[in-house]
Amino acid sequence: MADYVLYTSESFTRPQRKLHRSIRIFLVLLAGIGLGELVYQLAIAPKVLVDSVIIKSDSAVPKGEILRIAQLQGPVPYHRVHPATLKRRLETVSWIRSAKVEKVFPNKLTITVEVRKPVGMTLIETGNSSQVFALDDELNLFVPYEGDWDASLPLFTGIRIEGTTDGVRLPFSLTRLMRRIVEIRLEEAGVLNCFSEFRIVKKGEDAYELIAYPVHYQVPVRMGQQFSTETFKSALMVLDVMQKERLLDKVEEIDFRTGNILYRMRGGSIAGR
Repeated sequence: MADYVLYTSESFTRPQRKLHRSIRIFLVLLAGIGLGELVYQLAIAPKVLVDSVIIKSDSAVPKGEILRIAQLQGPVPYHRVHPATLKRRLETVSWIRSAKVEKVFPNKLTITVEVRKPVGMTLIETGNSSQVFALDDELNLFVPYEGDWDASLPLFTGIRIEGTTDGVRLPFSLTRLMRRIVEIRLEEAGVLNCFSEFRIVKKGEDAYELIAYPVHYQVPVRMGQQFSTETFKSALMVLDVMQKERLLDKVEEIDFRTGNILYRMRGGSIAGR
């Protein structure tokens, strides 16, 4: 048996020819794909317009308003729609908490919008003017769609912001009082509806107190920093008793900050029960 096997040059060139043929086929296919993409981008894509936009939302927001904010009014080429850009446009509007945009081939869009729901209102003083804002469940400021205000929500006043209100986060010591009012309203809305305004009073660098203004009485009630549903019920009972005793005309303010109920009389004197 021979110890060596001789290979001819043809034995080496045959695999190389197959390799070259495979490479040529691959390059032709790649060129075909590139040419097809070029034809699509230049000739077909510009003619494919967004045919349908589906709006999904947890609130009744007019479709036309979403399209206006997203700048999707009129004919829009499908290939020019960038979901991230539309998302940013939508989320610049204060009453939109979040937005999601999806392209559905060949020519549809799905836009999902989460709208901020107001739990309260606040009158913000800025410079020489003031503006009413709504508060969402995280106590962020926003302007409702088309000024859709709910007069039954608690109104907070006494808050002042220097400069722009865009992106402002209220301090925790302040929002803690506001959040407690919102919680009490959820517990017993009837009690909170007896008060038309809740004024925030700054008492230090990072301390605030609350003054509640009753709807049917002209005497405000100072609550301090600690209060509950029972505190408001007690305040209403005291106001009712004092009105029956014809004492309210002499009272400037009722103070519930301590365990004892104090009356600040007109003229500066203090009385208690």
